[in-house]
Amino acid sequence: MFILFLEMMKKIDGFENLPSATQYLIIKKKFKKSGDKNIFSLQDKKIKMLVNNGSFQSPYFWNTLKQFSEFHAYIEYPSDLF
Repeated sequence: MFILFLEMMKKIDGFENLPSATQYLIIKKKFKKSGDKNIFSLQDKKIKMLVNNGSFQSPYFWNTLKQFSEFHAYIEYPSDLF
């Protein structure tokens, strides 16, 4: 199934331009979707990784997230990044 999701995501414009760690995270989230819900949720640690590797600011990342019906971000406040 993972390979199937990878092939599906490669069809999205810009997905292959994202760092491999980001691609893996997105595929893993798509693979583990909860029932009928298609939610992309991230904890603070993963958000920091995406900010540090440039993905969070990338239009390719946000274009890829259109595959999900909802986006939830859980951040610690205050944070060095935000």
